[in-house]
Amino acid sequence: MLWSRDRSDRPTGVFSHQTALSLHDLTDANPARLDLTVPASVRRGTPIPKVLRLHRGDVPPDDRETVYGVPVTNAIRTIVDVWKEESLPRPDLQKAFREAVTRGAITRTQIAKYQKDSERGHFLAEIRKGSR
Repeated sequence: MLWSRDRSDRPTGVFSHQTALSLHDLTDANPARLDLTVPASVRRGTPIPKVLRLHRGDVPPDDRETVYGVPVTNAIRTIVDVWKEESLPRPDLQKAFREAVTRGAITRTQIAKYQKDSERGHFLAEIRKGSR
């Protein structure tokens, strides 16, 4: 997280994708590198550490939470992100979705919000097909 700090020394990155899935305890997969999403505007004069797999994009406050004291994408955002990049088997993600709903890590409000968004709603519909 030190790498992603801005000029005011505030962290701008959030753990995401497979790293967040693991932090949410929704997978047995152990990613080889740490997934970190930073705003597209972040530019560093130093090389990206090899331990990081960097993603660029906005993560609004509603898509963030804190797990084990570190900022991560919330469960629904995490599952949709991993689904979009196709880095884990879809049945595993469908299982993770069911587990997150059962545990309350994904709420009906979040599902409704994602269903209203055309891109996210499409991916969420695909995920939910195998989750019923």
